[in-house]
Amino acid sequence: MNLYFKMKSLVAMNNISSVLTLRKRPVTLLLSLLLAPAANGLDLQQAYKVAKQHDATFLAAGQRYESSKLDLPLAQSANKVNLIGTGGITQNYDHSSPDVGDSSSSDYQQSQLALSLNKNLYNVSISHNIDAAKIGVEIAGLQLGLAKEALISTVVADYLSVLSALDNEKLAKLERTAIEQQLDLATQRLDVGLGTKTDQYDAQARYESSNAGLIAAQNEVLNAQQSLESLMGQSLGADFKNSLRVLDSQNVNLQIDTSDAWLVAAVEKNLAYTIKQQQIDLQKIELARADNGRTPTLGLVVGASVADAGARSAQPGGGQSNWNVGLQGSIPLYQGGSIKLKQTKAAHALAAVESDAEQARRETDNTIRAARRGVQALQGQVQALALAVRANESGLESKAEGFKAGVTTNLDVLNGQRDLFRARRDHLKASYDLVNAVVQLERVSGGLNDADIARINKWLK
Repeated sequence: MNLYFKMKSLVAMNNISSVLTLRKRPVTLLLSLLLAPAANGLDLQQAYKVAKQHDATFLAAGQRYESSKLDLPLAQSANKVNLIGTGGITQNYDHSSPDVGDSSSSDYQQSQLALSLNKNLYNVSISHNIDAAKIGVEIAGLQLGLAKEALISTVVADYLSVLSALDNEKLAKLERTAIEQQLDLATQRLDVGLGTKTDQYDAQARYESSNAGLIAAQNEVLNAQQSLESLMGQSLGADFKNSLRVLDSQNVNLQIDTSDAWLVAAVEKNLAYTIKQQQIDLQKIELARADNGRTPTLGLVVGASVADAGARSAQPGGGQSNWNVGLQGSIPLYQGGSIKLKQTKAAHALAAVESDAEQARRETDNTIRAARRGVQALQGQVQALALAVRANESGLESKAEGFKAGVTTNLDVLNGQRDLFRARRDHLKASYDLVNAVVQLERVSGGLNDADIARINKWLK
């Protein structure tokens, strides 16, 4: 597919202005300081490396793949020589009591050792088993690829969820601090007779609401932290808030091929759809296997044996040896009509798998198109929300100046603060959603791999 990433600006790639370049105003500068990352910490590649080693779902998929790889040599072993050795020792006790004469008894021991060799020369069923095993290994490999794509997608989503939750927490603290300052100002103005009790009540109500929002944001951080820790199988540490990288949306650069040729190629590379295609081939083998009941088989048989009869009373012991070589074959003649029934059943199963594959192709095509539109829409949203942040910054500054001059009310300033922080949250969320949307587009297009983790990691700072 032609989805790729280059280290250029969004202006050059998509004629979209930088999504995080804001005018350097006091609120922006303060926000930049609070959201500044630690010099060193757990980046996305490190988180992915740890998750690959500890995620139970991915490890289970790997073990299933290793198990499936043994099916092929097991199937091939049926075409190799089988060598069987047998042996035994028998102790005999004979006793006779005739009606006339003396009774007699004798004890003797017999031993036998035999060796047989078998080799299939012609057996279509074994060939079908080998072909089915080969496809089975390919399907298991594709399923492992699906598990890896799911792991990459989950790691990116969980990592970004932690970053988003931390951003929300920091913004909630900033919002509470700003409202607290406005509450103090409203109280001071009331004390000197310049403000009203209503202004103070409004600020107090907003302050308590911001406290509730901060508590919710802190709980969101704990939930996101737990999810990432569960995926990685280890704790992030007490200082994890300062150990993670943060998203630099100025580095998020991409270009999407909008041609139908790309969409067709992307469908063909989708792993889930490819598995459906492989299952069609596997079912065709089952249809051919249903006809095996009419196919003769031929094998080589070689045997050798030695035996010691043992000595009896009045009879000397003796040894005996034997060896043989020959061909052994079978030709099925009639099996109660089961062959025709098996063929009909296999044909219906093949038709069902082919229909499933066609439905999977259609769903994959729709999913890829929707994912592509989602990425393009989010690019526009990030751009629009960046402009909304700048507009709300200007609006808040104007309202703050108007409040000092007595033109606007304290409620106007509080509303301006609320709108600004809401715009910042929406902008950050859209930035994270854009990265996740890119990952999902890569995933459904069959192109998500370790290299994408490295590319996305470059978008963090």
